Amino acid sequence: MNDTKRLRQLEVIGIIFVIAAGTLAHFVYDWTGRLEIIGLFFAKNESTFEHLKLLFYPFLLYSVLEYCLLIHDSLTDYAQKLPCGKFFGLLAGLLSIITLFYTYTGVFGKSILIVDISIFILAVIISFMVSYYLITHETCLCRANPGVYITAAEILILCFIWFSIRPPEIPLFLPPEN
Repeated sequence: MNDTKRLRQLEVIGIIFVIAAGTLAHFVYDWTGRLEIIGLFFAKNESTFEHLKLLFYPFLLYSVLEYCLLIHDSLTDYAQKLPCGKFFGLLAGLLSIITLFYTYTGVFGKSILIVDISIFILAVIISFMVSYYLITHETCLCRANPGVYITAAEILILCFIWFSIRPPEIPLFLPPEN
């Protein structure tokens, strides 16, 4: 199997993994009796921010796994670009969720479950498409040392944890009113 085909295969597996894991992650907080430590990594209410976790943590987990698989398969060129591709892919997915959710709820005045689910699936696909493109193409975005993107991802993790503990009183962090 050629290198690009193997990467494409891993990305498709990643899409399936993140959709499945993100869907399950929606319920973990309740399943564990609402343990606060679990709420740092899994959605604990219906706010948009908490729903970002459904993409964020499964995507990061799969990115680490994918990196290990690329190294195992001796695809070091792709592995070297993976931190950049995954970082910007993750940002694209998170921004897609926020933008699409607030756009359609602003137009229709309410949240519709099937649209919310579709936005999540679309955001996962966008994340992997952006990362695949950046990993397989030479771009100015990915010229920095891979450690820069790893550090940026670590900062994002700290931000997610911090905002899970102390969410600001703005709509992104507040559960919708019924």
